[in-house]
Amino acid sequence: MPSSPQTGQADRDPDPDGAHDKAVAQAQLGALLRQMRATCRASGMAVLARANDRLAVAAADPAGLAGQSLPPWPGEAPVADGTIRGTADLPWPAAFDAWPGETPAYIVVLALPPGAGADLLLTCWARADRPDPNTLQSLRQDAAILLSCPLELRRLAAEKCRLADRLDAILSNVSLGIAIADATGEAHVNAIAAGLLGLDPGPADPGRLTAALRDLRTRCEVRSALDIDRPGRSDNAEYWMLPAAADHPGATAGVTSGPANAGGPRRVIRSEGHAIGSVGHGGRIWLFTDVTALWESGERFKRLSAELLASRASIEEQAQQALELAEELHQQKQELEVSKRESDYLANHDPLTGLNNRRAFRHALQQMMDVARGTRGQVAILFIDLDRFKAVNDTLGHDTGDQLLKQVAQILTEALRDTDLLARFGGDEFAIATRVPAQGDLAKVSALGERIRQKLQIAVPAPAAENPGAAIDICGTIGIALYPDDADNIDELFICADQAMYAGKKSGRNRVVLFRALLPG
Repeated sequence: MPSSPQTGQADRDPDPDGAHDKAVAQAQLGALLRQMRATCRASGMAVLARANDRLAVAAADPAGLAGQSLPPWPGEAPVADGTIRGTADLPWPAAFDAWPGETPAYIVVLALPPGAGADLLLTCWARADRPDPNTLQSLRQDAAILLSCPLELRRLAAEKCRLADRLDAILSNVSLGIAIADATGEAHVNAIAAGLLGLDPGPADPGRLTAALRDLRTRCEVRSALDIDRPGRSDNAEYWMLPAAADHPGATAGVTSGPANAGGPRRVIRSEGHAIGSVGHGGRIWLFTDVTALWESGERFKRLSAELLASRASIEEQAQQALELAEELHQQKQELEVSKRESDYLANHDPLTGLNNRRAFRHALQQMMDVARGTRGQVAILFIDLDRFKAVNDTLGHDTGDQLLKQVAQILTEALRDTDLLARFGGDEFAIATRVPAQGDLAKVSALGERIRQKLQIAVPAPAAENPGAAIDICGTIGIALYPDDADNIDELFICADQAMYAGKKSGRNRVVLFRALLPG
């Protein structure tokens, strides 16, 4: 039947070749390569497909290198064991120089899970600096897990958001200004550091964070902690002197890198920068503490400096714990199966009624037809369209219409056998498939259609306040077609059942019509 307002082409044929899912997976793979390339500080990274002595670039970062076909590797191809090899000792194809636009100094090749008919290699190269072996070991683990299933990419993204929430909670409950930047190109500042640097609290652009740090430092009188702290305390801390009103860079316009305003009130901020994280997953953390009172009193400074060290150790421990949460993502593989089951359910069921959708119905119906073909049996399909359903939606609202659809789904479920197949196609359309053991045995099928038609006599009451005692009478028109008598494939069988149902609509609705009854003679 024509699409109702609730039924569109998307319900009938949703992306049959999976082009959208492929595009999403390709975009996720490109984003993953960018992140992995940043992690190991490589000049470039690519996934190469090797088949029939040819190489093709499946994905690459920079992205412009993807999609090319490359010549065979001269001589013996590099062993995909993750070893760092200099290209001076490795036969690097001359045509490859024009591909990435440079001759790498080092290359690393890792084997990925095999694709369909091709071996996959994760290749990264560097101009001069040797990649860190520990970083490459982590990349090998990441590649083996993440590239094997696009669903895991979405899972990792969700876990990353959860990790960001955990980190926000940690940073919001400390008394220090904290700014963190990691090796993947992400940065974060808490409220205290944001107020000092003139940034918004939360995630920050790494470039803006670096510029804000540099700008604030140039506006202050800066003294090295080596000149102030006791020996051995810190060799990477500084004291920044700024006016008391300078809570953000815009307020420090009168502060220069020379001596602060003579005689004026000054704030003293102790700034520290530290490398954090494990090898290959490192980043940097900056701690900002207002030590004005410490600066004014030497003895008080000594007492509070011990508290500062203790606070720093606590923050570093919490930051390390936050980074370790990211490593726990590798232990979440078992949750992928749950996610896959949930995804499969949503792809095959109607979200309102919980019945099979058109996609699942077609698949199961094909199996029933295959069995019937081997046993010389038959399969009957019943197309059901509710009469006057639009009046319920228009008069009583879509919530009432949704409740009616759920009621119809329950009625149909109770009227069928466990071996029968039931689905909602969308809107007010439902479909049933049932096995017919004997050729020409239409009595049971007709009886089933009539029994369902009678059960669909539903009076939907109007609100008592608007029209006491009024109701909208709902019924159903049913079209029946038989495989293989009426059609020998699914599409033609659907057309036959649809035509029978429309014939019932035209002849007065609320009736059961067999397709063969429409045929001449």
